[in-house]
Amino acid sequence: MKKIIQILLIVILVAIILLVVVFSFDLFDYRTKFISYTINNFLSEKIDGYTPLPESGVIASDTTSTKNYNTNPLLNSTQEKQLEDLGVDVSQLPTSISPTMQQCLIQAVGQTRADEIVAGSAPSALEVIKARNCL
Repeated sequence: MKKIIQILLIVILVAIILLVVVFSFDLFDYRTKFISYTINNFLSEKIDGYTPLPESGVIASDTTSTKNYNTNPLLNSTQEKQLEDLGVDVSQLPTSISPTMQQCLIQAVGQTRADEIVAGSAPSALEVIKARNCL
């Protein structure tokens, strides 16, 4: 019985280490796929009629794209490209921010970082996940 528990603990430890390595180094693009799935799943639940971009629409590895990113007035082209790289259809996102949404963003990422994002800095994937309830 003791041997079985030891083997089980070793298997669990190896699995945890493997997950840390995969997500730390973004092996096989799994981290991006996981973040994309998480964001799009949340948006599908919160926005009526929201449909994520198809897998072929995710262009994370395509840095030579010349698409015009100006479909949402709240986002600059860098922010739109980052969200589209994660598979988010920015044309379906809200086009205005209420005071409640602003306060939520400040609570999610802090006043300094919220000011930077509003000024045009692209949010990280973690910040997008933290602020997802602000929609």
